[in-house]
Amino acid sequence: MGVLLLQSIVTGFMMGGIYGLVILGLSITFGVMQIMNFAQGDFLMLSMYATFFAVTFFHADPYIAIFIVLPVMFLFGAVLFRVLIVHIVPKNQMYQMLFMMGLQYFLQNLALCLFSPDYRFVTGVASGKFINLGPIVIEVSRLIAFVVAIGVTMLVFWFLKSTDTGRAIRAASQDRDAASYSGINVKKMFIFAFGLGVAVTGIGGPLVAPIVPMSPTAGNNYQTYALMAVVLGGLGNINGALISGFIMSIALEIGNAFLPGSLGAVLPFTIFIVVLLFKPEGIWGGKSR
Repeated sequence: MGVLLLQSIVTGFMMGGIYGLVILGLSITFGVMQIMNFAQGDFLMLSMYATFFAVTFFHADPYIAIFIVLPVMFLFGAVLFRVLIVHIVPKNQMYQMLFMMGLQYFLQNLALCLFSPDYRFVTGVASGKFINLGPIVIEVSRLIAFVVAIGVTMLVFWFLKSTDTGRAIRAASQDRDAASYSGINVKKMFIFAFGLGVAVTGIGGPLVAPIVPMSPTAGNNYQTYALMAVVLGGLGNINGALISGFIMSIALEIGNAFLPGSLGAVLPFTIFIVVLLFKPEGIWGGKSR
């Protein structure tokens, strides 16, 4: 029992890094434009398919495919914002929410038409390899995904806090008018920020593709738990959202290990409901930019 619990915690902690990428991309979009992006998980799904085709046509390892997928996802996000999302920025939140939910279903059904509902798989250099630490078994693919995800997260935090572009994005998110009067092109910052949010989540595609099968609905679970983590962390609190993402991921693995059948998801949802009942503003309620 104790070994199984510890194994679940370790596995959940490592997968928390992937959830963190979705959460970070979601937080960038919400923090800068105040748009709750219900399609963020589907960007992860699209990057998984991009990884599949990079592996198939270029015979690249999934981890090498990151260098192909990253610019493609950034460009996709920037064009998507410039063509569609820019029109809903000034709208009310209900309109934004309905639009992003529509985009979510559009992307899923587009993937269904283009790629079929069949599961697809890719393998990498680390596939099928494990590290034994006493009774604990660590899958190398999950370990690589965790390390890269944490590294990307730290790099994005550094970029937002220490570079001119990052500071301009933060300024635009805090006060659009003041940023505009200071000479910052707010529209360009929005385009860049949305592209960055999509690209950050897109990095998760090559990392998770060797671990789980891909399908048009592969991003749904990541999207659901990322949204719960953002709410639990306190809307606008990126650090709180990332910590909550690890809590959700570990709770899911523990639920899958100890609850029968498909009831594993009950545990993270129970935590979510209980927290909101007693602390509606989230565990770390308040804004942190």
